[in-house]
Amino acid sequence: GENTKCLSPGEVCLLLKSSDFIVHDLCHAFDCCSGTGLESDNPPTGDLAEQARSSSPKPPRTYLALRKWYDIKPAMEFRCFVSDGRLMAVSQRDVSNFYEFLVDQQFQGKLVRALTSFYDSEVRGNMELASLVFDAYVRQSDFRVFLIDVNPYGGLTQPLLFGWDELTGGEIGSESAELRVIGDYPSIRPSMSMYGRLPKDMQDVSTQEGIDELVRSCAEVDELRQ
Repeated sequence: GENTKCLSPGEVCLLLKSSDFIVHDLCHAFDCCSGTGLESDNPPTGDLAEQARSSSPKPPRTYLALRKWYDIKPAMEFRCFVSDGRLMAVSQRDVSNFYEFLVDQQFQGKLVRALTSFYDSEVRGNMELASLVFDAYVRQSDFRVFLIDVNPYGGLTQPLLFGWDELTGGEIGSESAELRVIGDYPSIRPSMSMYGRLPKDMQDVSTQEGIDELVRSCAEVDELRQ
């Protein structure tokens, strides 16, 4: 199936070797960060400390964390944006599908309250960062929230139904967290996983800068032919 569920150590190793996302996390996840990790509560010592002082912000230790697999509903996964210690925006994570029940205003109110309460009680105060992005799953039966992942605020983290320009502009979530979902079928967008399946040359031209570069290259080829 199209998931990362592994049933044996061999499947784990195969996933590690075949995933572009894992290569990015190992080699480039800290490209937009500063600091060496020596300021943390559990700093490296000995040779690891020397390596940290003379290298990039990438931590000297790498950990592999394996979690028990659970089947969850993609409709109830949400990406939450925290700026200066305040939950300001929430986006539907599965932007490649329209879920009619998510459009209900009363349902949306329950979602925002559940995610805000979860952030206040479980995330804020337990994370050193004042600005971050976390992915959460909300169980539909009782609105219990489960933390899935934590990502950097900005940089390479996908803003999904928001834009980083508006998230950093101070106008989003001034009173309470703003929730955005896919409102109808025409608003459906390509999924994040589809981007990872594209060949590298197609990924390179998927941004506006890449498209502009492609246009310039085509124009140069036309000039040479003339």
